[in-house]
Amino acid sequence: MVTHDEEENAGLFTLLVGCLSAADAATKNPGHVLYCFEVQLARILGFQPSFSRCVECGKTIGGKDRVRAEVRFHLERGGPLCESCSVPSGHAVGVSANLLQTLEVLSQISDPLDATQLDVDHQERGRIQDFLWNYLRYHVQGLRPLNSEKVASQILALP
Repeated sequence: MVTHDEEENAGLFTLLVGCLSAADAATKNPGHVLYCFEVQLARILGFQPSFSRCVECGKTIGGKDRVRAEVRFHLERGGPLCESCSVPSGHAVGVSANLLQTLEVLSQISDPLDATQLDVDHQERGRIQDFLWNYLRYHVQGLRPLNSEKVASQILALP
């Protein structure tokens, strides 16, 4: 549960309605709407992740950081660590630079239907799904998989 019973959250309601409408209208990649929902959910709940700047020093993650096979993402602080700031931490997970780029694009989307136009291969979809679930679970106490997640996983598995 991300809000308390009977607690009003107009932003979350608007996001949910928009994403359900987008998933219904999608002619391809309807599962991408779920990614858009999850990124925007984090923003609404107050822990919007950053995907393009080091959370330690503020440096833009680019150049040699984007070339690295793996970039460390600090779950607690909600962003990547540049090569200079990347130190082993129990709160940091390895992600690909491509994943960060895709998540950055998703975070900039205002119309969830636009997410369905992204070209993301099957393996990257799984990485996005795993990353976003882990990020949300880290920040939302008691978050547990819903039965609808099984349905969403089946949709995401479609070509």
